[in-house]
Amino acid sequence: MFITLQVFHIGDRIAFLKSIPVKGVCYGIDSLRDSLIVGFESPTPRVEILSEEGAVLNTSNTSEVQLFKHPYYIKADKTAETNRILVSDRGKWTVYMLDVGLQLLQAFQLPSGGIPLGLAAVGGGQVLVADWGTATLQLLDLTTGQWQTLLGSKEGLGWPFSLVYNQAVKQLYIGCGRSNIVKVYTVSE
Repeated sequence: MFITLQVFHIGDRIAFLKSIPVKGVCYGIDSLRDSLIVGFESPTPRVEILSEEGAVLNTSNTSEVQLFKHPYYIKADKTAETNRILVSDRGKWTVYMLDVGLQLLQAFQLPSGGIPLGLAAVGGGQVLVADWGTATLQLLDLTTGQWQTLLGSKEGLGWPFSLVYNQAVKQLYIGCGRSNIVKVYTVSE
């Protein structure tokens, strides 16, 4: 089964550039250097690094052990001293940290009931995780593996699905799935 990634140029206006055929159903996508990092949920759960033309440069699916079940969101952590790739897997309740060769560095399983979706690297070895399972925003410290709940229903957060942190303006945007809204939070230091 071939699906396509669509590539656009963003300037004064958005212009369609091309479609890139890929083998499988893809959810998460990010870029690192001149490559695309794509997470596929089926037919075989995996993460691939693709050239901008769509050639597979590397794949996580090289051993008999199936690392992923439902890789959903991909984040290239460019805040670290060495680049790394973060993958949320909603089927294994885990956030994976991979090197740029797609080798597993570490796995961080969410506390009971957690379903990781959106990811945002915020620097200092920390990652924000939209936890759909508990309807919370979690902070994961990649150096210690510790999880901390930052926001939940008491703070008005409902079913976080996706997120992005804009460091320039210190604002966090969280897409909430069941309410069809984007919540905006100011981050204080």
